[in-house]
Amino acid sequence: LYSLVYAGVITGVLFGLIAIHDVFFFVLGTFFSQLFYFLPVGWSVSLSVAVMPLLAIQANDIDSLADGMRQPVVWIWLLAGVCGSLAGLWISAIIRQSNQQHALIEELHRTQAELAASERNAGVLAERQRLAREIHDTLAQGFISIVTHLEAADQALENDLPAVRRHMAQATS
Repeated sequence: LYSLVYAGVITGVLFGLIAIHDVFFFVLGTFFSQLFYFLPVGWSVSLSVAVMPLLAIQANDIDSLADGMRQPVVWIWLLAGVCGSLAGLWISAIIRQSNQQHALIEELHRTQAELAASERNAGVLAERQRLAREIHDTLAQGFISIVTHLEAADQALENDLPAVRRHMAQATS
């Protein structure tokens, strides 16, 4: 609502300034940029196409709209309004596409961060599993060695006391 009021005010100011002196036609660029900035594209195109022939009629001191529509200058101004509106549509499409690309890039960055975190967690988990296997294998091998030496000491217990001591020392170490 405020945008429409603003557009109405700047349109009135534009007509008032041009009524004072033709030099104020130089503010048309600012006028159209304001329209396309503050209004939705459809509204700004409609207002641009409507304002241009009215400005031509005012600038050429034509008495009525019907008389003005017979003047080539009005049609030239109308064409200028259409061409300016097409340029505004093109720029709006570029801005919209740029915003979409920006959103996609942000989503890509978020996804990459999530993927990196997931890969980091997977690496940590794989390293933990490797260490667990290594510890398990080392301990299992040590326990098997101890058991083997104790069994050998048990068998040598009755007739070979030095062998028993040697197996016990190795099991202890």
